[in-house]
Amino acid sequence: MKFIVELHLINNKNKLFTSSYRSNLNTIENSQDDHVKNLVESYQVIKQMNTFVTKYQLSQIAQTIFPFVYSKINHNFQTLKGKLVSAGLYAGTTSNFNWWNGESPAAQRYFAVSTEAELSEYLQKQKGIILKIYNDQVSPLMTIHEELNLSFKDSSEIESREFWKRIKIDLIEKSEVGSISSLNDFILNSLNKTVTETCYKYLKSIQINRRNDEDYFDVIKFNLANKFGNRCQSLYYERSIIEYNLISKMFNQKLSNKFPFIETNKIADGAICLIR
Repeated sequence: MKFIVELHLINNKNKLFTSSYRSNLNTIENSQDDHVKNLVESYQVIKQMNTFVTKYQLSQIAQTIFPFVYSKINHNFQTLKGKLVSAGLYAGTTSNFNWWNGESPAAQRYFAVSTEAELSEYLQKQKGIILKIYNDQVSPLMTIHEELNLSFKDSSEIESREFWKRIKIDLIEKSEVGSISSLNDFILNSLNKTVTETCYKYLKSIQINRRNDEDYFDVIKFNLANKFGNRCQSLYYERSIIEYNLISKMFNQKLSNKFPFIETNKIADGAICLIR
């Protein structure tokens, strides 16, 4: 009996788990990765094997097949995380905001849309792409992992699984209050509506931001906020210099030679106080 089970495993091992990854974003959006697809299709066989191995205490088989299943699930978690991070979602048309003039809606130009409605549509599309990746490729892996009760031991393995758990919470369980909601609100209401006159308020608001490196959406928000903050600070400084010079000119023209802006003990000498 043991020989038959091992032979079945050998015959199906390549079919279950081997294939090549494609790296482009369209593949991520539109089709399941072959690794995940083959794993899902073969899951019932794996469940039967698990039941059989447990029932007859065939520990040698368990030590062969389940670590293999474990390693492939973990490989997929890690690879899908890497693909998502490098896919360029929420990527703007430029690397910074140096082009922003302090007046136009910054987010609309950055994401190459014309209206606020199109900006909202763009943000929903990004969410939809990530949700499809999760539903099509990650969720089946989570189900298999939980049902087989496999243990991830090293930190990188735990990190990749926890990464997708947080994605699930943001996209599904707390979509209205999670970090993706915070990111979208920031893009629509801060990035897109700040002008030079409100840059000071914006800069004060981002001073309290702390990036959570374990949160995919929070990292995007933090990076956007700081890139835009650099431009906002520059424009605010330029505007403050212009306005200070205007005040200085007005003072020197209209008040500098008049009391009380002249030293009282030198009035007779005509000492003049100037703003420079």
